Amino acid sequence: MKEPQYSSVEIHAFGNTNTKQVKLSQYIVLPKNVYPRIGITNFLMPNSMYNIQRFRVYADGVKITIPTGYYTTEQLTETFAEHDLVLAYSTVSLRFVITGTFSSLKIPVDNYLGVGGTATETIGSVKYYVFGSGPVAGTSFPNLAGEPNIFIRIEGLNYNTVNHHDAIARVPVGVCNGEYINYIPTELVHYLLTNQSILTFVVVLQDAEGNPLDINGANWSMTMSMHFDYRPGPPLNFPNSRGSDGGMMGSARPKPKPKYKKKNLI
Repeated sequence: MKEPQYSSVEIHAFGNTNTKQVKLSQYIVLPKNVYPRIGITNFLMPNSMYNIQRFRVYADGVKITIPTGYYTTEQLTETFAEHDLVLAYSTVSLRFVITGTFSSLKIPVDNYLGVGGTATETIGSVKYYVFGSGPVAGTSFPNLAGEPNIFIRIEGLNYNTVNHHDAIARVPVGVCNGEYINYIPTELVHYLLTNQSILTFVVVLQDAEGNPLDINGANWSMTMSMHFDYRPGPPLNFPNSRGSDGGMMGSARPKPKPKYKKKNLI
């Protein structure tokens, strides 16, 4: 990467919520033709995120709420047993099986148990699989690993990105609950900003769908590097809003050369 022609600064951000406003100690005001580039160099947070968010099942019309929390297979089994539902986990098939005295069971389509079905019903805004009497066997591996990634979005800084939900960094969790997530990118990517003055911005921690993450009050810290470049003209910031012809992003299709008819010289 070309070295910046002006000085660089580090910006440190701290928080314990998924949305945090950061205010600098003083304005960054840039002269004409000087543009900042920003990149995330480090993100640190203990993994205290829950692996299950609250969901409901219905057994013979009775609503059973599974509270938000961090569950092992044994703890989840105990929680189901409190409501007279037997949740068994096979270490051979790596699947859950639900049994009980119910004649009707409804489980959310988006569930952590690996349960799938064909018949569905919508209750409120939630879509459920509908089953008759048990057993109800899981069709895929249960998802008790928790959130695999943290996506970081910055509001108030004007940058272009091809990523969904304007994320400028993907932080793989990659550690067990209670251990530290220590993200240092193998290749630092800088985003060219069009801001000419900066005092505040907002850091947003979100999932792959752009939803704010429940980080359970974990204290996080983030370091960003900001370089300043002199550019004699407007910055070439790709991708831009122009359409693409399938070549380079933002490129314009060359105009065809006009065709001339040959004159008959005879």
